Amino acid sequence: MALSVRDRLILLACSLLVLAPGMHVSLFDRDEGWYGQVVREMLASGDWLVPTYLGEPWLLKPPLVYWLAAGLAKVFGLHEWVLRAVSVGSMCVAVQLVATLGARLFDVRTGRVGALIFVTAGLPALIGRMFLMDSLLLVLLLGAAVVLERMWRDRFTARRGAAFWMLIGVATLTKGPAIAVYVGGMLGACWFAGGWVVVSRWAFWASAPLGFVAPALWFAAVAMRAGGDLWQHYFMHELFSRFSGPVHGHVGPPGYYAVFALLGLAPWTVAGPRAVMEAWRVRRVDAATAFVLWWLVLPWAALELVPGKLPHYWLPCYAPPSLLIARLCREFSGRALSAAEVRGLWAWAGTPIVVGLVLVGFAIAPLGTPFEVRLSLGLAALVLIVGAVWALRRVGDGDLLRVAQRMGGGMVAGWAVLGALVLPAMEPYRLSRQVAEAVNELDPAAGVLASGFDEPTLFFYLGRPAQAVNPKVLAQALAERGAATILVLGEKQAEGLAGREHWEWRTIRGLQYVRGRMETVWIGRPHGGAGD
Repeated sequence: MALSVRDRLILLACSLLVLAPGMHVSLFDRDEGWYGQVVREMLASGDWLVPTYLGEPWLLKPPLVYWLAAGLAKVFGLHEWVLRAVSVGSMCVAVQLVATLGARLFDVRTGRVGALIFVTAGLPALIGRMFLMDSLLLVLLLGAAVVLERMWRDRFTARRGAAFWMLIGVATLTKGPAIAVYVGGMLGACWFAGGWVVVSRWAFWASAPLGFVAPALWFAAVAMRAGGDLWQHYFMHELFSRFSGPVHGHVGPPGYYAVFALLGLAPWTVAGPRAVMEAWRVRRVDAATAFVLWWLVLPWAALELVPGKLPHYWLPCYAPPSLLIARLCREFSGRALSAAEVRGLWAWAGTPIVVGLVLVGFAIAPLGTPFEVRLSLGLAALVLIVGAVWALRRVGDGDLLRVAQRMGGGMVAGWAVLGALVLPAMEPYRLSRQVAEAVNELDPAAGVLASGFDEPTLFFYLGRPAQAVNPKVLAQALAERGAATILVLGEKQAEGLAGREHWEWRTIRGLQYVRGRMETVWIGRPHGGAGD
């Protein structure tokens, strides 16, 4: 069965209400700042083949996201909302694809609710509004999953086989060969669910090279231009080391994703384990459920074995539990529930109330936060609590899909308030942007050296030549640059700088949310420098 145009429009409206508010706020450190600065330099240099960051080759990721963002920026200008439009647009399409899969595997109502669960779950809603690569990767993988499901449950055609591999090839231009974890999980799920007829076809695998023409051309072209950098930055640092040990300090033990997946599913967390257990129970007699279950379990198990971990690496795995929760609601609707199941249902539907009360605690706590932030948190809490009460009123009807729809509606409103009010109210806490704006008030012709405080978003908002310097070579770098230089230093670097008395200093203190602590940043220029 297919979703109606009305279903599609409602899901699109919900997706935009969740993701679009707050697109204009300052970029977050660190990834948004990194990628934003890469796009800025790509536009400035006109070199779209080899991305750079602060003038050096930036080959930690393939360039598809940069290309899309730079293309939009050439039309609309380089703004925060333009950069984030790539992720928001991708996530809106991803929601539609989740609904399509749910409708084809189960029924239209289950697909619709599964998509609503997906877009309102904590981590997809957060990542989907940020300028990262994960949303684009997700939509390409989901597109491949839709094609795979049609080859398995409808019929195999050479065109569909080629389409599957071409989507995987484009996804490779987003995050590189590491996506094999998700592709292998998807194909394994198809095999275990009875789709071995597709996976074992020689024609299916014969079309695989078609998908990798574009990424192979890019890797080959970059190898000719910056072979050593490509090998060192991407293959050694980003790819091989991620599978052999922690990268960028991102490390976690086995079970890491089990914890963060449950947190990221909020407010649907309570229903997640039960949905998976029910799916496991019927996996041998229900091929559709088996496919979704193995699509969750196989890449999850593989990711747990990889030493380098971050919560958003698990984003492609959030679609299966969303569909399994919607399926659970369908199976239990109209059925007599045990006392334990009723208590679990009330705990599940009441989760947004708990979240709302936590926000109320932050709103009234004596943390010295501005009134605008407190008010915004309070309004977001009110919306969540009212939405949860609205959902709880349908618990007694036995229609769990209707309960889930109401919960999702309340969460859509809560996310909209969060983006429209809470995120803008947090602007005074953006330390990197505060520092950049203070520097921009000084001599616009002077270069900038940053040491001890070199967050990527700082460089994005500087919009001028800048260099991140290791504290050990700060004195040497300063001597090479000369007097027409502005310094941005962490507190330790400022206190240890020889000849500090010859500089004029300004300090800015704020919350460094990446490190979770208050920091003081020193901005210095030589006495009598330009801009007096």
